[in-house]
Amino acid sequence: MSRITNNTTGTQPVIKIDVVSPPGSSAITLPFVQDVTITNATGVYSYTTFTDTDQRKLSTPANNDISMNIVLDTDTWFGTNPSTGTTAAELGIQKLSSDKVLIYFEIYYAGNDAGAHYRSGQGFVSSLAPKTSPTAPVFVTPITIAVDGSYVDEQIAP
Repeated sequence: MSRITNNTTGTQPVIKIDVVSPPGSSAITLPFVQDVTITNATGVYSYTTFTDTDQRKLSTPANNDISMNIVLDTDTWFGTNPSTGTTAAELGIQKLSSDKVLIYFEIYYAGNDAGAHYRSGQGFVSSLAPKTSPTAPVFVTPITIAVDGSYVDEQIAP
């Protein structure tokens, strides 16, 4: 049995978001990621009939999302040209969320070198809530990608 190891030199999770698929040179690579949760919550409908002694279950469509916390930096948060920009890097995370822009993402489990496994898909940036305090002198925000549809599991060619 093998593990998916990260947090060693060169193997941290990498998250890219863009307004085009697949994310390209104009993508935002989310900076200073503190934690990542990739959720696939398959819905379940429970029911019983008059002759059942136990509940029955039917699966319903899954609710997928990715949540994380990141330390903000000026360029990725505000964008490099948010007023007239058309790329993810120009718009910035804040504008992608407030304008409800459909984004495409790639989440690399342990770095994005040859052979790396990752999940991709599309969705919307939501749940931004930047905060700071006297004892934490940088802004940190939760960020959620509400996935529109399914994840696709992929691998970079070795």
